[in-house]
Amino acid sequence: MGWRDFFSEVILKRGLDLYKKKRVLGFSRTDDSAIARVADGRNYQVTVWYRDEKLAGRCNCESARNGRVCKHMAAVLFQWEADKYQCVPTLWQKKALQPEVLRAEDALEPADRKELYFNLIPLLKDYTVSADSVKSAREQIADEEITPENQEFFYAIGQGYQSRFYGHMVYRIKEKNGKTGSVELQFTKNAISILQCSCCNRRYHDSYYYSNSTRLCSHAMAAIIDTDRYLLLYNPGDATDVSAAQFLERVGRKRAIEKKELGGERKKTIVLEPRVFMEYSGLELSFKIGNTKMYVLKDMTDLVDKVEKRETLQLGTKSAISFATDTFVDSSLPFYRLIRSEVRLGEKLMDQMLSKQAYYFSGRDLLVKNRIILSGSGLDQFYTQELGKDVPVAGGDAAVFQKLKIRETAITIPVMISASGKGKNFDGVLLKADTPELLQGEKENYLLDGDVMTRIPEEQFRELEPLLEMSDEDGIPQMKIGKKKMPEFFYRVLPEMEKNPCLDIRITDEEEIQKHLAPEAQFVFRLDAEDGQLLCRAEVAYGDKKHVLRLPEPQELPLPAYRDLNQEQDALEQVHNYFPEYSEQKEAWCSDSSADQVFRVLTEGTDTLLEYGEVEGTEAFRRQKIRKMPPIQVGVGVESDLMNLSITTDDMSLEELAALLDSYRKKKKYYRLKSGEFIRLEESGSLDVLQAMMDSMGVSVKEFTKGKMHLPLYRALYLDKMLEEHDELASDRDHAFRELVKNFKTIKDSDFSVPASLKKSMRNYQVYGYKWMRTLAGVGFSGILADDMGLGKTLQMISVLLADKLENAAPHTSLIVCPASLVYNWQEELQRFAPELKTIPVTGTAAARRDIIEGWQSWDVMITSYDLLKRDISHYEDKTFFYHVLDEAQFIKNPKAGVSKAVKVIHSRHRMALTGTPIENRLSELWSIFDFLMPGFLYDYAEFHNRYENPITREKDEEAAGRLKRMVGPFILRRLKGDVLKDLPEKIEEVRYAKFDAEQQHLYDAQVAHMTSMLESGELNSGKDKIRILAELTKIRQLCCDPSLILENYSGGSAKREAVLDLIRSAMDGGHRMLVFSQFTSMLELLEEDLKKENISYYKITGSTSKEERIRLVHAFNENSTPVFLISLKAGGTGLNLVGADMVIHYDPWWNLAAQNQATDRAHRIGQKHKVSVFKLIAKNTIEEKILKLQEAKKDLADAIISGEGESLTSLTAEELVELLQG
Repeated sequence: MGWRDFFSEVILKRGLDLYKKKRVLGFSRTDDSAIARVADGRNYQVTVWYRDEKLAGRCNCESARNGRVCKHMAAVLFQWEADKYQCVPTLWQKKALQPEVLRAEDALEPADRKELYFNLIPLLKDYTVSADSVKSAREQIADEEITPENQEFFYAIGQGYQSRFYGHMVYRIKEKNGKTGSVELQFTKNAISILQCSCCNRRYHDSYYYSNSTRLCSHAMAAIIDTDRYLLLYNPGDATDVSAAQFLERVGRKRAIEKKELGGERKKTIVLEPRVFMEYSGLELSFKIGNTKMYVLKDMTDLVDKVEKRETLQLGTKSAISFATDTFVDSSLPFYRLIRSEVRLGEKLMDQMLSKQAYYFSGRDLLVKNRIILSGSGLDQFYTQELGKDVPVAGGDAAVFQKLKIRETAITIPVMISASGKGKNFDGVLLKADTPELLQGEKENYLLDGDVMTRIPEEQFRELEPLLEMSDEDGIPQMKIGKKKMPEFFYRVLPEMEKNPCLDIRITDEEEIQKHLAPEAQFVFRLDAEDGQLLCRAEVAYGDKKHVLRLPEPQELPLPAYRDLNQEQDALEQVHNYFPEYSEQKEAWCSDSSADQVFRVLTEGTDTLLEYGEVEGTEAFRRQKIRKMPPIQVGVGVESDLMNLSITTDDMSLEELAALLDSYRKKKKYYRLKSGEFIRLEESGSLDVLQAMMDSMGVSVKEFTKGKMHLPLYRALYLDKMLEEHDELASDRDHAFRELVKNFKTIKDSDFSVPASLKKSMRNYQVYGYKWMRTLAGVGFSGILADDMGLGKTLQMISVLLADKLENAAPHTSLIVCPASLVYNWQEELQRFAPELKTIPVTGTAAARRDIIEGWQSWDVMITSYDLLKRDISHYEDKTFFYHVLDEAQFIKNPKAGVSKAVKVIHSRHRMALTGTPIENRLSELWSIFDFLMPGFLYDYAEFHNRYENPITREKDEEAAGRLKRMVGPFILRRLKGDVLKDLPEKIEEVRYAKFDAEQQHLYDAQVAHMTSMLESGELNSGKDKIRILAELTKIRQLCCDPSLILENYSGGSAKREAVLDLIRSAMDGGHRMLVFSQFTSMLELLEEDLKKENISYYKITGSTSKEERIRLVHAFNENSTPVFLISLKAGGTGLNLVGADMVIHYDPWWNLAAQNQATDRAHRIGQKHKVSVFKLIAKNTIEEKILKLQEAKKDLADAIISGEGESLTSLTAEELVELLQG
C-alpha cells in the first residue's frame, strides 16, 4: 500500500501542484519521515511519517484538524519521494516506486466456490497485499510458523439486530526467529467483521492516526489462505437460521435420548438436597447433588445440559454421575424441574438481551449458576415440596448452616398499643408489632418468623398486609395514631383486627387512652314516603349530643372536636347516593319518584345505611315492599297424540303473568304490580325455568294467555326433564303422561323381547339399544343410535327389523339407506343374523332398480345407497315404508344437498338414524338429521340457528347448550367403548364387504378364467409350478385390491379402495386412529395418493424403512394425533408397538390367521388403553371371500400364500385350486 492511497485524488492534485511550484521550503528528511514549510498564502509547518505502509502526519492548517490529511502533507511527500528516489514524481507512480501489489482475492488458490456458504472472494474486494507478503504467507503455513488454534462457527446477534451465522478463526504465530503473536479472523456470509494481527498491531479499521489500512500483512494473508482451504474442504454452514438450528438440535437430542432409552430403564439413585441462603433481597436456593456422597452443585445450567443429553456430570476429581444409566429419585424430580425452569428462563433472558445488542454479545452472566432466587412459582413449589421438613439455611455466604422449619402452622404476631404522652402531653397512641418477614409466591404468601416458614391463608393475608408493610421513618415496625384518628382506629379498625387469630393485641395505658377517646358516632336514618317520593331524615349522636346529618353552614364552624367528621362524611355520601336532593321545606333528603329509584332504595339503600347505624321506617314507607314471586303451577296431560299444557298462579291473572314474563325476558330487575308492590325478577328460579320451557317449546305470549296449550307429543320428555330438575314449579301430570315418561325411564325392564335367534349373539348394551328403539317406535318417536364405531349398530337395527317381522302378521317393508360401500355389507349381515327377512339391494341398471322398487312389497328389507336413492326418488314417492333407516346418517349433514332432500320425502311410519358422529363440524348437521327424524322438533333452521347454534358456537352460551342437550337427549343413544367396557371382548372384529362395478368384475372374471384354463389344461402343475401358481394367484388378489396394481393407465373403479376411504373418513369423524395393513407396498402407494388428496396426515412403514426410522415413526405416532399409519406385511409383522391406534384395517386378507392376528397385535397389546376394532375388507364373490371361509380348514394353504414360499401348495391338487377360484 503506497502513501498516495491515504489521499483523495483532489488533494493529491493540489499537493502535486504546490510541489511543482516549489512551495515546499526548509525541507529535510530521513528514510521514512520529512519536515518542511509549505508556502500557501502563509507558511504551514508540516511533519509526515511513512513507515510499514502506515501514514501519520501533522499540519497547522485548518484542513488537517482532527487527524485528517491535507494538500500540504501531500506536497511534502512528493518532495520526499523525489529526494529519496531521485525521480520526478507523478500523480500515480506506485509500480515504479513500490513492490508489486495484488488484490487479496487473487492470492487465493483457484477453486470452484459456487457451493460454498462462506465464500471469502467477495469479502476481500477492498483488501490488497504485496506479492512478497503472499509468498511469505505460504511459506509460514508450510513451515507451520502460523497454525490454527481455534476454529468455531456459531449464531450471534450482529448489525441490524439480526441473528447471523459466524465463522471465527484464531491463528497462533511462532516464527523461527522467536517472534510470536496471533491473528483473529471473524466473518459472516456477507462481511469480515474482525481481522487483526498482533505482531504488526494491525486492526484494519479507522484509528486517530491510521486511516483505513486495507493492505494485508503476511500473517493476516496466511490466516485467510488457510481459512479458505478449510472452507473448501469442509464447507461449514448453510441458510439455516438460528431458530431452525435450535429446533433441529432439540429434535436430535430427543432422538438420541430415545435411542439411549432403548437400552433399558435408568436407575433412580440421584438425590438433590436443597439449601437456603438468607440474603438481604430474600431467599436464595442452592443444592447438593449425589447418590452415595453429596457434592455442592456449582453449575445448574451445566446440570440441565448433561441431563437432557444423557451425559456425565463431573462432581469432583474422582466422582461423577452418568445420566445415561441413572436418574433422579422421585422426591428430587420437582427440584430438578424447578432448576430446569429457572435455567430456561435465564436462557430466554439471554436471548432477549442478545436481540437488543448491535454487536456480538455472549450473555453468559445471565445463565443460572449455583443459586436461584426463591420467588414466584418457584417459592410455591419449594414450600409444597419441603413441607414438614427441616432445610439447611445460612445467612449470606456463611459456611455454618442452621435448620429452617417448613411448617403449616399458625403464627402469632404480638401487637402493643400504648399512650403517646400523658395529660396535656397526650397526642395519640403508639402501635408496635413484631412482624415476621413476608415472602410472596405466585399463588400463595408466606411468613418467615425466626426459624419457621409457614403459609398464610389468602383471607388472613389481605387483613394482615397493611400491618406487615407497616414501618416508621426509621424502618421500625411501629406507627403513631393521633387524637383525631383515634375514633376511626378504636371503633372501626381495632374491632376487625381483634377478630384475626394471628394477632395477639395488648393495650397498656388504657385508662389514659379512654380519657382522650371521643364517644363513638351513632347514626339514625328515618325513612318515609310522601307524594311518590322516598324521604330520609338522618341524625348523628355523640353520647347525649345530637346533630342533624348534613353539610355544616359557615356560621357553625369550627365544629366541636369530638365529632368524627370522616365517618359523618362517609355516611352523608351514602345518604346522598340514594336520596340526592335536600328539601329545606321537608327537612329531609329526597329521592325521585321513578320506579327504578324506589326499587333501588328498597333493595340496596336500606342495607347500605344499616352498615352505619339504625334504620327506621314509617308505615307509608313499609307499604313500599318487595313481594316474593307467587308459586307457578304447571299442568300437563296427553290426549290424542298431543300434549296439553296449562300454567296458572294463585293471585295473578294470566295477562299479568305474561307481562311479568315479558319483563323477565327483557332482563329487567323487577316487575311492579298494579298494587304498587315490586316482584324481584333477578332471583326468581321459577321464572327462569318457565321462560326456558316456553322458549324451548315455541310457545308465544298469545298462546300463553289462552291458558291451555296443545303441543307435539315429542316435547313431553323434555318437559318432564325440566320439571324433574326444577322443583321451583309445581306440576300436575296426568296418568297418560306419567306412563309415557315411565316407559322411557324403565327401558331396561321393558317387555320388548329380543328375537330368540339373536339372544346369544347380542350383548347387554345391544339388547338395551334394541329396547330403546322399540320404545321410541312404540310411541311414534324417532331417534339416533349414535354408538361408537364397532359396537354393533347394524346388529341392533337388524334385531328391531326382525322383531317387526316375527310379531306382526301383516307384512311390512323397511328401507335402509347407506353409503354405496356398505350396501352389500348390510345384505351380508341381514342374511347372517336374520335369514328370515327377505332382503334385496337396490342396485344394477336404472331399469333393474325401477323394477325392484315397484315390487317393494315383496321384500321385508330393501337396501340402497344415498346416491341411488337420489337418482330413483321419483319411484319412491307413492310408497310408505315401515322403518326408514339411515346408516352413516352424517351423509345428510348438509340440509341443502340433494341427498338430504331426497331422504326426507320418503314416507314411513318410523325413522331411525345410525351414526357414530351426529355432529362433525357444525350444529346444523344435528338439525338436518332431526329434520329427517321428526320435522319441526328443532324448529325451522333459521329459528334453530338463532336460538341454539349461534349462541352456542359464537357466544359459548352454556345455558343454551344445556337446553339443547336436554331437548335432544332422550332421542339420542350414544355409548362409547369405555361406557360398555364390561360387555366388550378384548377386540371387536367385523368384516366389511365391497362389490365390484361392471368393469372391475369383468377384469376379475377374465383373470380367473385364464388361471382356471391353465390348471384344467395341465399347463400349470400344482406339484411343480409353485412359483407360477403363486404369481397367478397374486395377480387375482391384486385385482381385488385395485386393478391398477397390474394394469397400467387403469382409470376405472376400485371397490375396496373406495370402501377403505369411506371407513377411514368415518373413523376419523369418531376420533379414532388406525393401522392399515396390506401385503402390497404398491397398494399402500395408491392409498398414499388418496390420503394426500383428502389432506389426511399419515405415516408409512415398509420393508425398506430403516430400523431407526421405524423407531422414530412409532414414537411419533404414539405421541401425536396423526390418524393413519400405513404398514406393509413385511414391516408390520413384529417389533412394532402402536398402542396409539384403536382400530386395525386389513385391506387385503392375510390368509394365515395367526399372521393376521400378529399384525392386529401391533395395536392390541400391553399398554393399549382402549378397546381395538378390527375390520377386514373383503371383495364380495371373489377368492378373498372364499379363502376367508377356508381359513380354519386350510391353514397350511394360508401360510403358503402369505409367506410367498408356497411350500404347502404341493398338497393341493389342480381340482382344489379350481374349486378355490370358482367355488
